[in-house]
Amino acid sequence: MVAIDACIALIIWFPDLPCAVADARDRVDYLLEDLERRNEKILIPAPALAELLVEAGNAGAPFVNEILKSGKFRVSAFDTRAAVEVALQIAQARKRGNKRGKGNKDNWQKVKFDHQIVAIAKTEGVSILYTNDSGLANFAKANDMEVIGVDDLPSPPSRTPLFDQLKEIPVTPVDEAVRKEKLHLPSSTEKI
Repeated sequence: MVAIDACIALIIWFPDLPCAVADARDRVDYLLEDLERRNEKILIPAPALAELLVEAGNAGAPFVNEILKSGKFRVSAFDTRAAVEVALQIAQARKRGNKRGKGNKDNWQKVKFDHQIVAIAKTEGVSILYTNDSGLANFAKANDMEVIGVDDLPSPPSRTPLFDQLKEIPVTPVDEAVRKEKLHLPSSTEKI
């Protein structure tokens, strides 16, 4: 099983929102195809779902029903096991000198969400956490989780591989005039 955070979920369900990675939607779609081909379940930790529902607005309830009905996704709550895991994570982070985690400047409220997401993923036996959130990624890595960001995902293969190697030939205005003359095309100023 793999887990996604709100960043990845937003790319899946709200592709019109801006993302720092230009072809993020294509990469995430390709990831979903690969996960489906491998029959891999996708865990959405409840705190990540909460962030996603903020964007869903009034469509939240039907949106959650669609996710829950899907056989591909599983929502997991912050339960007792996850609470124990968070306590251990915070205790270790304090020993290292920063309860937020290495290099994390996020506010404590966000950091607590990140702790919960990582704890849920760990207690559910997740193999990979997909996120584009650097604070969450650093914290997950500090807790021995494999993390993959959107920019680390492969781009899907080309649908037109034969044309990919062709270089575009620049056309000058003179070339265009000669081409139109040979083909007997009217110029842009002539009426048809």
